[in-house]
Amino acid sequence: MKLRRFVTAFMLLVAAALFVGCGNSGGTTQSPPPPPQTVTVTCAGSIQIGVISTNYDCTASEAVTWTVNNTALATISSSGILTPNTTTTGTVTVTATPTTGSDKPGTATVNVVDQIIYGEGGLQTIDLVNSDDSDPIQLTTGCGDPEFFYDHTQFVCTGVTGNNLLIYKSNGTAAGTTLSATLTWSNLGQPDDASPSPNGKTLVFRAYDTTVGKFGVYQANVDGTNLQLLSQEVACTGSCVGIGQPRYSYDGTKIVYTHVVAGQSMVCTMTATGANQSCLTAGGDGAFSTDGTTIFFTEADGIHSIGSTGGRASALIVAGSGGAMSSPNGLKLVFGTASGISTSYIDGSGQQTLVTGAGHGSW
Repeated sequence: MKLRRFVTAFMLLVAAALFVGCGNSGGTTQSPPPPPQTVTVTCAGSIQIGVISTNYDCTASEAVTWTVNNTALATISSSGILTPNTTTTGTVTVTATPTTGSDKPGTATVNVVDQIIYGEGGLQTIDLVNSDDSDPIQLTTGCGDPEFFYDHTQFVCTGVTGNNLLIYKSNGTAAGTTLSATLTWSNLGQPDDASPSPNGKTLVFRAYDTTVGKFGVYQANVDGTNLQLLSQEVACTGSCVGIGQPRYSYDGTKIVYTHVVAGQSMVCTMTATGANQSCLTAGGDGAFSTDGTTIFFTEADGIHSIGSTGGRASALIVAGSGGAMSSPNGLKLVFGTASGISTSYIDGSGQQTLVTGAGHGSW
């Protein structure tokens, strides 16, 4: 009897040991693999024709390969940088396909646009319109004379009150347009005609120095620091404003501006540091072509052009108009007429009125 009990107890101990050993085989119990996920893709909601910027980068939640469904509208690099086609607008779908694992591809929709920003009703309202005259949008109120930053994610305008310049961030919708900076300077009044540099780091603008009683062209960082006087008006009889309308070249190395010299409005240029100031021809409200070789400017009869280093001015390009700016892709002009804001090709053909009763517009 005792022997049977011993054998039974021994067998139970062996079985328990075997059970424990099996339960700890390999040290840990492996979890089942996670279910496949869809890649999260983030892209800008729209990209501007003719503008290449890393602000349009697409990002993904894991390592992917990138494709777009319509390369006629935009292409995408292996690192997710979108580049819009130079002429066509529309919508592209970006797809991010995982390079490893079983996760599902993710997608994002991006609009390829050709938009112009403009002021309406004087210094009151900032609106946006496509260059084909579609989808006008009111972005904000309380400022005027707007100009896009080159990546089209921000614009600068002149505040209605407060002697200031205002910078807004914008995704092209009213809800997505928010004030990001208010710029004032203690010795400057009436700042306007602001134009951002291509790299988005500085502004050039016209303002009145209250300490000396003269207007000048100034440059400052976009946060208002590092204010520099680049050029100041010479003696100007009466109430005229003797200097203004500065704009950078597309490569950021030069500035074109208007300067009244001996009673004559002149189209002048200087480097971005204020050096090598030179006046090229009678006229005003100049703007560089995209490639920097030409300056479009305004005379009494309309828009003309001249080489950026001088020479002979062209024949009339567009009659009864002024304030021309080149599109980022270099194919068109936007300008003001008695009717409102219009566009044309660089040679003046194909003129189209987009907005009636509006003022300054820019790409």
